[in-house]
Amino acid sequence: MFINGDKNNNNPKSIRLIDLYDLTRKDDLEYIFRGDFSSKIVSGILDLAKTTLKESSDTYRIKSKIYYIMGESLQNIARHHCETFYQSPDKYSLFAIHKKNFKYYITSGNIVEIKDIDGIKYKIEKINSLGHDDLREYSRTTRSTGALSEKGGAGLGLIEIAKRSGNKLEYDFKEINDSFSYFYLNTEIPVLNKPEAEPKTDYKYSIENIKELHEILVKDNVILFFKGAFNQNSLLNLLSIVESQLKESTITIKIYNIMVELLQNISKHADNFSVEIDWKPGIFMITETKDKFMLISGNYVKNAKTDALKRNIEYVNDLSFSQLVIEYNRILQDFDLKNNNAGLGLIDLKRKSKQNLDYSFHEIDKDLSFFTLQVSISKINKLSTLIIDATEETPRIHFDPDNNLFEITNKSLPEDADEFYRPIIVWLESYKLKPNKNTNFTFKLDYYNTSSSRYITRIIKILDDMARKHEVKIFWYYREIDEDMQSMGEEYFEMTDLEFELVET
Repeated sequence: MFINGDKNNNNPKSIRLIDLYDLTRKDDLEYIFRGDFSSKIVSGILDLAKTTLKESSDTYRIKSKIYYIMGESLQNIARHHCETFYQSPDKYSLFAIHKKNFKYYITSGNIVEIKDIDGIKYKIEKINSLGHDDLREYSRTTRSTGALSEKGGAGLGLIEIAKRSGNKLEYDFKEINDSFSYFYLNTEIPVLNKPEAEPKTDYKYSIENIKELHEILVKDNVILFFKGAFNQNSLLNLLSIVESQLKESTITIKIYNIMVELLQNISKHADNFSVEIDWKPGIFMITETKDKFMLISGNYVKNAKTDALKRNIEYVNDLSFSQLVIEYNRILQDFDLKNNNAGLGLIDLKRKSKQNLDYSFHEIDKDLSFFTLQVSISKINKLSTLIIDATEETPRIHFDPDNNLFEITNKSLPEDADEFYRPIIVWLESYKLKPNKNTNFTFKLDYYNTSSSRYITRIIKILDDMARKHEVKIFWYYREIDEDMQSMGEEYFEMTDLEFELVET
């Protein structure tokens, strides 16, 4: 569910979540996903849909039809994942489903090459020209002959979508550049168990609505966008989707943990805009700039709650980080939750992000406001200085990035080399992600044992990897009478491309 955007834009247009919510609510949109649709993501979206459809009042036949068409639409997106499309400035896909006036609308969007557009139009128009019986026959013929290619947006899947929905396929294209275009496909599915006295309406769904939302998502570099019902089941499914999408790292684990807090906040504490629904409506998104991620949630709250909520957030924001730890521990030990000055969840958000919380309230009417909460996560994870004093068996470690000082000195004879060197390796791996422009690393060891040599080799390998994009120089000290230490330095010099200076003392 990640989309392309300009990460170098540190000042994207300010995103007003209420505007996005209004844009989706006017069409009663239920789910929107934007990003790279892998097979795991597709499975996660279908699991989420299955959970939601179980709670709807539609017939089993309608639920099965919707689920089937969703599956075909998502598979159609997945089939268009091609390395060629990564030449496109907007290379990810879109999926949306909403229900309005006793009809479901399922919309998908994906990249196609401009040279394929005429063929796509021809195939869809052929499908749309056929009646029900002819379409069934066309489906059988296609199955037996494989007459339509699955590439370019047409194939057996589209025939089945038209056949199952009982309606024509609506489509549109939006040019991206001279080589690529965005292909939108919309399917309308009427609900059969609608009331006899169906209210008359001028409502007409348009792909233009999705195109408008799509443009906002790309423009503001939104890397994840979800709008819909928030309950425990949907929360777990959504987290599973995101977990499949994110590659594990220190930052992504932090994103995941903060996301849990924000989604649970909606699930537990949001208010409804209508007494007719028993789920919590909300919106959640993640945006990315060059130096940070922003996690933003939005939900309705009763106006009677807003003053207390403001006080709680301001109280948390006013706490220093040392005070925050004290308050966090105090609340954990206080079983009378009524005595808390602020919710544990808000404190945890600031504690994990190490940033103050941004928020806003947009009054909807005399009863409700739309509450937006934003948490920022810095990509620049500044490392603290690592100092480990020497013992009779272990060396002194002094890593200080601010002063470009990296030293391992004395002797290394630890009984458990793994236990001693593990935190050192972890620190260096983190430093490697964003090192100094120039790194000078000093080894000044009197001697070291065999188990230590494995970790010294690993440290040098980390420095060698770092040197592919940054300047790294190693200073290897040895005593004049210690030929073995000199020889080890020469061997490391030969096995790497590092700048190496042997220093005799």
